Amino acid sequence: MIKSTCIDSPASISDELTEKFKKNGIKQPLIAEITGVNQAQVSRILSGKFIRRTKNVDKICEYAELEVIPHKVNPAINEVLMDALSYAWDGTDNHAKAIAKILNVIGALKN
Repeated sequence: MIKSTCIDSPASISDELTEKFKKNGIKQPLIAEITGVNQAQVSRILSGKFIRRTKNVDKICEYAELEVIPHKVNPAINEVLMDALSYAWDGTDNHAKAIAKILNVIGALKN
């Protein structure tokens, strides 16, 4: 049996969630109530209208009993990000640590 996972694109996540909830007759108001996710957000998640996997997406995946696999993106594949980093970084370990701290703060703001 293939394990269900919540790691792919928003469209595939929403497809998998929608299929599971329809199969089990679970409606959005119940999903919102049980997960604590606002019903409007539940609707957006189930329709694939989200950009990245958030805590709310994970809550809904967990409720659907889909395996939530921690994900990391590879920043090296994003040319714009790498160009900006190359421009900003002076090449030293101390400066790399300072930039990492700033990026970690920015990352915390997304939740």
